[in-house]
Amino acid sequence: MSVIIRRTSVADTHRIRHTRAIHAAIGDVISGDEGQQRGMDEAFASLDALSPSDWNGDDTADKNDLEDDGYKAELSYSRTDDTDAADTGKSTREEVEYYLEMSTELDGTSTMQDEEEEEELDEEADIKAELEYIDDEEANLLENAYESDVDYPWESINPILRLRGPVATGYGRGGKKLGVPTANLPASLFQSALENVNTGVYFGWAVIEQSSEAVQKQGRDGPIKAVVNVGYSPTFEGKENKEKIVEAHLITNQSPREQFDEGKISTDIVLEQDGESDIIDEIEGDFYNETMRLQLIGFLRPEQKFGSFPELIAQIHRDIGTADFALKSMPYIFSKEDVFIHDGAKWIGSGGGDNVASWEFETW
Repeated sequence: MSVIIRRTSVADTHRIRHTRAIHAAIGDVISGDEGQQRGMDEAFASLDALSPSDWNGDDTADKNDLEDDGYKAELSYSRTDDTDAADTGKSTREEVEYYLEMSTELDGTSTMQDEEEEEELDEEADIKAELEYIDDEEANLLENAYESDVDYPWESINPILRLRGPVATGYGRGGKKLGVPTANLPASLFQSALENVNTGVYFGWAVIEQSSEAVQKQGRDGPIKAVVNVGYSPTFEGKENKEKIVEAHLITNQSPREQFDEGKISTDIVLEQDGESDIIDEIEGDFYNETMRLQLIGFLRPEQKFGSFPELIAQIHRDIGTADFALKSMPYIFSKEDVFIHDGAKWIGSGGGDNVASWEFETW
């Protein structure tokens, strides 16, 4: 029995080459079971050795081109010897057909490792698609929330400002005179970085770093809402700050405030309570000489000189209420997830400084 493999649109010279290759492998009579196995192995090896150019008759063709041409293997058989001996050590028609069928099926299969890698890629694609959906959903919420003509009592700042340094003692006026204690960062800690920062009232997120002492204090190493005055405290006439100071009031449950009137704006920008579960609202003791990280992301109003301390105190209470509300709203609540807030203990800002005090501005 001889086997001739034909491909449609294939040159006769290549059909002869293919036929000879098969004949060379399975045309000789090899006796015994071992001989039959060897004959099959050699036949299969010969088939595997044929390249796409062998099949197509074109050295530049590739397998994809062959498949696109829709060519199909055809088998024809011719017996030149009808005796039983003619079948010894040779492949039967069924065996050759089975081999070709299995080769076709195995051609598109992959190993278990490949399948696992494909599954991982599929999972990554699903996660990426989900994140893109979430980002789009948040963007739509923000767009819908802010597309009205409401005049919000805050605005985002660009670039945002990040500061890290030890809390200074200050003048002691915030807690004693105004009833609103502050954590102060003098401008001298940051060289000339604050020279071009406008004076005024800002808001953002702060972290008081846990010291290396054995006693661990409550209210450290977590995000805290902050309302921040950057300036010279002009209401204290004759006792103004000698240099520009960053005075941050960290908002806790004990902070005095005038509740923000939510009826003035769309509440669609406010996330539900579970979005605030990691926010610190209780701080143990004072934090002088402890390291504070502070990220300013929004602006409330310019610094101004008030006619009396009661006027100043009333405005500070309004500022605290407004900052508290803004920081639980989009997009500002997402800023507490910044790596600077969550994992900035060894942070050194790109703007300058060292591991004691540093700063940076980031444009978004």
